[in-house]
Amino acid sequence: MSEQAQQLTPEQAQLVLLQDVAMPAFVEKCAALGLNFESTEQAVMGYETVRMINASAAAGSTDLIKAAHSDLCSAMGVPTEEEQQATEQAQQQAGQQAQSGRIQSALTALAAGNK
Repeated sequence: MSEQAQQLTPEQAQLVLLQDVAMPAFVEKCAALGLNFESTEQAVMGYETVRMINASAAAGSTDLIKAAHSDLCSAMGVPTEEEQQATEQAQQQAGQQAQSGRIQSALTALAAGNK
């Protein structure tokens, strides 16, 4: 571990992660969604608002690490474990439906019509 990392207090380390990782990722994600902040203050307020909303939603959970992970995933635009499971379940259902004789017939008819 570097000497500088060893000298940071937990509060300083948290501030570094907020300034250098979480805020830039949040601002970038917002920009990708068409939301641009006019000032750093607005970006910080937006970030804090999202954190409070996520904390409120996770209030029923006693698993602080899971809530923090979910917040970070949301800020980074990464699907959470629950979202990934929902996607996998939807894909499995679609695969099961595609095995249906009626759907296979429809797909075959469409493929034949496009030739």
